[in-house]
Amino acid sequence: GDEAQDDDKDGDVWPVRLPGRCRWKRLDREGPWEEFRDLASSPRLVGDVVRYRPTHAVAVDWHGMLAWRAIVEGAGPGRLGGCRAVYYNFRVYSASAFGCGDGDFYAEKERLACRHADQIVCLSEKDRDSLAVLMGKDGGHDQEAREKSAGICVLHPPLRGDICELARQGVRSDAETGDGGSVSDCHLPEAARLAIERLANVTGRNGGDDVGRCFVTCAVRMSPEKAPHNFVRLLRSLGGADFLRRNGLIPVLCGARSVEDCAGGVVRELESLLAGDPDWP
Repeated sequence: GDEAQDDDKDGDVWPVRLPGRCRWKRLDREGPWEEFRDLASSPRLVGDVVRYRPTHAVAVDWHGMLAWRAIVEGAGPGRLGGCRAVYYNFRVYSASAFGCGDGDFYAEKERLACRHADQIVCLSEKDRDSLAVLMGKDGGHDQEAREKSAGICVLHPPLRGDICELARQGVRSDAETGDGGSVSDCHLPEAARLAIERLANVTGRNGGDDVGRCFVTCAVRMSPEKAPHNFVRLLRSLGGADFLRRNGLIPVLCGARSVEDCAGGVVRELESLLAGDPDWP
């Protein structure tokens, strides 16, 4: 823990500062979850939490619950016993694990998080079912786990305000112009707009607004558990560049390059797929 940062609206913030050597932009087992857990149990931070006397603690994902448990254990028996722990599961890692031993690793951590939670919140019915199955296999805690799994709360993610505003702008524009929606929308990346223009030129259509629904899109983060390679394999099985040309389609990869090796491989596969028709957008 470090010095508290004053915030007039939200109280105090006690950050856990991770060492510079930590691997950033990873929230899986390759990320700095151990350093986060260990630093959360520092005497200074634990003392601050005990003096604060919280009634509820919100722990996001299994690494958050591990950090909270480290604080509770650092405080000693009973000192935080009145604080209810709410486990916010933003992703069921054990249901999307990849690699040797990853599934068992995440299952152990997520069972522990569920076991120590007074309330569990997840983002979808599918995640709720996955957690319930996981808790049902919690040896030695089966009855308790089954009872707790029945009370898992599903809290669907809200629509981000900026995304909502983009949609409203489109509706207002359509109402003003009478158009059914322009695919040459000003919010499209420049590369996508240029691809639309090339498509219109190649197909002889009247400008970018006349190409219709032209994108076939893979919208996932570029990491192995999301299997973005399947997008390219699907296009290849459908006929590759010839299929895209015949149907007037432009392939689009839309997602964060979370794992650079994976992202680079997908991009190379797609470029290889399109290499046979270099003139196609």
